Amino acid sequence: MKTAIVIGATGLVGSNLVKQLFEDERFGKIIAFTGRKTGLSHDKLEDSSQQAAENALAIAVQSELLMSVLRTSSLPTTPTSFPSSTTGNV
Repeated sequence: MKTAIVIGATGLVGSNLVKQLFEDERFGKIIAFTGRKTGLSHDKLEDSSQQAAENALAIAVQSELLMSVLRTSSLPTTPTSFPSSTTGNV
């Protein structure tokens, strides 16, 4: 079974990603690196909000999938303003 690491699993995108990984039979373990508890419960989930940061790289090297979804849902979906002029190639 594969291990997935999700960085930012408490946000909108990250929590939905973790829920999808729960249903994916290819993954037997999901490690969630977060700033706070995810509030999710599943046999596959290891909530690593209390885990020391120095262990993160060692765990990441051993995993088959590493996903970072930090602050993705806070990004604007459309530009809020456009430059009045552009120079160079776009």
